[in-house]
Amino acid sequence: MKVNLKSGIDKLLFGMKQNDVIAIYGQPNRNYKDEDDNIILAYNSLKMRLTFYKDEAFKLGYIVASSSELQVLGTTVIGKKSVMLKRNWLRKDS
Repeated sequence: MKVNLKSGIDKLLFGMKQNDVIAIYGQPNRNYKDEDDNIILAYNSLKMRLTFYKDEAFKLGYIVASSSELQVLGTTVIGKKSVMLKRNWLRKDS
């Protein structure tokens, strides 16, 4: 799954509504409200937790993801040391 900096992950875009996300990924494994009445959707198989903020008309505003398939700038990142990732990205820039 590709992390699209500043816009989302894979097909998820910040600002989406719950129904849009459910149309793409199906029903979540868990759906609950946090202490601020924000809605949280948890997708176990995707290893993602999505927060829809009450103050933002319940639009997607926060994604927590831990899938080993996540890629940032074409490189998988989960389980890798930050020093190695920085070296790899610096090498790509030169």
